[in-house]
Amino acid sequence: MKKRIIKNSAFYILILLFAGCRVNSGDINPAGASFIDETVTVNFSVTEPELSQVYNPGDEVVIKWSTDISNPRVDILLFRKGSKILTIAENSGLSDGFYRWIVPDNLPDSHHYRILIQNSVKPVEHAYSDYFYIFRTRD
Repeated sequence: MKKRIIKNSAFYILILLFAGCRVNSGDINPAGASFIDETVTVNFSVTEPELSQVYNPGDEVVIKWSTDISNPRVDILLFRKGSKILTIAENSGLSDGFYRWIVPDNLPDSHHYRILIQNSVKPVEHAYSDYFYIFRTRD
């Protein structure tokens, strides 16, 4: 009986170790369909908005980026705390690396916003802006 308990315990420990290693190795994606690997930034550089820039709802945000891809189709997405909040532009031929966006009134105040520019055809080619703030002016 004692051998059986030890054998079963060893079996369960091995299963837990295997499952734990798989999660920690990155084999399993985090929850959420909007996950994009931040560690890869290929062929794009986002220069605006700048770090800690503050915007209010209704303000115009100038989004600027550069790329060495010839005539890319790009998606411009707004992220907050690693989650996609909204699509600003989709499959757009903005080859000049410049876009003007008006901050919507319905976004919550936060200092965790970032812009993602990605190649519409090949999303692995992307880059994030620095973090910026959206706050309502309090009277």
